Formats: sequence, structure tokens, C-alpha cells
Amino acid sequence: MTNRKTIGFTINSLNAGGAERVITSLANELVTNYNVIIITVIKCDSFYELNSKVKLLSCDLTVPEKQNKISAINNNIYIIKKITNLIKLESIDLLIGFTTSVNVLTILSAKLNNIPSIISERNNPVANPPNKFWKTLRNFTYKYANYLIVQTSSNKAFYSQILPSKKIVVIRNPIASVLASKRIIREKNARNKTILTVGRLDSNKAQDVLIRAFSNISKSNDWQLQLIGDGNKMEEYKTIATDHNIIDRVSFLGNVTNVHDYYNNAGIFAFTSKSEGYPNALAEALYFGMPSISTNCPHGPSDLIENEINGLLIEVDNQKMLEIQLKRLMTNENLRYNLSKSAITKSNKLDISLITASWMKYFNKLL
Repeated sequence: MTNRKTIGFTINSLNAGGAERVITSLANELVTNYNVIIITVIKCDSFYELNSKVKLLSCDLTVPEKQNKISAINNNIYIIKKITNLIKLESIDLLIGFTTSVNVLTILSAKLNNIPSIISERNNPVANPPNKFWKTLRNFTYKYANYLIVQTSSNKAFYSQILPSKKIVVIRNPIASVLASKRIIREKNARNKTILTVGRLDSNKAQDVLIRAFSNISKSNDWQLQLIGDGNKMEEYKTIATDHNIIDRVSFLGNVTNVHDYYNNAGIFAFTSKSEGYPNALAEALYFGMPSISTNCPHGPSDLIENEINGLLIEVDNQKMLEIQLKRLMTNENLRYNLSKSAITKSNKLDISLITASWMKYFNKLL
């Protein structure tokens, strides 16, 4: 019998977030073929459901709110030493990093142990660049990774300036099997009169545009607005809803573990981001057959939505266009149903088994 190989994922934490959901989704699938370990920089439990066969380890780092450059460098040296020790202790054969700073530390740790590494970028590198320190290290170290996984062709084009294009692979994010199993295919008129948005409440996600748009079109109907997610704009957005006299029709739900219930029941999904690395929430909403409106921001929405076929694309920060398209969907049941059917059909390629197979292709090349 062939010995099972051991793969190790590295990430800062397993709190709620897109990269965190992707790692847990992949890990849950990969335990069938490999010994799977997840190493977090900060000790934490997983926000997302994790297969009991996945081993969760930590560097046990406690980062103070404020730290100087010397302490930051010392922390990173500590992390490399800790990951290096865990590679030896757990006999890890392949190390897989997620997000820029952890990617750099992953490459260095793998090199010190003479094992291959795969890294994965999750952000839009133009809209959300790392600071000068991590940018310099990224540009120097990334060429030493065996492969870089990105989600969009635009990100591949960017990183081709840093490392050979043949090392960069585009693989979309999967829909987690735990989430996919809870999808309900809705019949016509089965969804409620709710507009849903999912994501961090921050200036880049721009939910304030949606709240103001909703306030302008909500007076002549009985639709509700639900916001799932937490963030530093929560109180400001609540104030906007209060000032526009719609707070009784706007629900701020925070982070939830049953997001599938909202994807299954809400009538419209609205996504107002100014930029994305890859819009996981939009991909999930489309998979659940939600009639969706999204800004055509860089990068991702246009990779997922063919305008007027499986969703609607609008300009970034164009509140008037958002109002027009929301009203159009709210008053046209046939349009909502047709977009829903197309969204489901086009989203099946995001099935976790297909995405996992794409990752395994590159694992097997290195193992």
C-alpha cells in the first residue's frame, strides 16, 4: 500500500473570510487522498465546519495591537521557525500558503526543509497592495514557489510581471460542499421580498451605496434589506439607514453560520464592491440561484456574470444604475426566475469536486 502524502496549509487564522472558507473546503475534500494539516499563525478555532480528520495546528503567535519594526521582524522569524519545526514533526511533504505575508513565510519555510511549496493570492494586488516591506519580499520570494494559484486571468497577468507565467495557475474558488449540500432549487414565486448582501461592512464593499439606493426605491413597495457581515462601518451604516427612515426595513445580521438559509430564501442579491480579489459571496449567491446585481469591479464579477444572462452588471459607485436595476428585478418576476435558472446552470462548474481535482493535479506533479 502506498504511503499517504502529507500536505500542510498555512494561513493567518481561520476566522470568517473568503480565504478561510476556501482552505477549509479544500481540506475537507482532500482528506480522502492525503493527510491534511492546517497551520494558523494565530491560535484559533475554525469559523467554518472542519472534517475531524483535518489536523489543526498553530504557531501560537500573539500579536500586540501596536508593534515596531524590530518586533514585527522577530515575530516573522518566530513564525518561520515554528512552521519549520511543524514540517519536521508532522513529516509534511508539500506546503501551501494563502495570502501575501503568509505566502512569503511559507516559501522560506519550505525552502529551509527542501520541500515544494504552492502559494495562493486572494486579493486584488492593484486595489489592495501590500505595504512596502511585504511587497519587496513578495517580489523577491515568489519566484521560488513551485506554483502560484490565482482566481482570475487579470491576477495572472499582474503576477506574470513577478514570476514566470508557466508557474501561475488560474483556479476559481469552490463552493464548499457543506454549503452546496444545503442549496434548494426554488420554483417561481418561492423567494421572499428581501434584498440580500453578504460581505465585510467596509468602504471597499460600499454597502452604503446599496442602503441609499434602497431608501430611494423602497417607499412604494414592501421589500426588506438584509446585510450579513461585520466590519468597521457597521455603526455608520446603521446611522445612514436611520437618517433615511428605513431602519425598520434594514437588518444588520453580523456574521452568521447559516448563510445558506438567506441564499435560499432572499429574492435578490446585491453586490456593490469597488474591487475584489475574487467575489466569493457573489459566486455563492449565483450557485444558489439568486437573481443577482453586481458592480463590474476589478476583479471577478465579469468572470462570473454574463450580463443579462445569469445576472446584471453595473458600474462601480453608480447608485442611480443600481436603483434602476433593483426596481427592474423587484417588479419583474419572470426576469428574476430566468436569471436564477441561468445562474444555477453556469455555477455548477464551481462544484468542490471539480475545483479540488484542479488543485490535486498540481499537488501530484510535485509529489
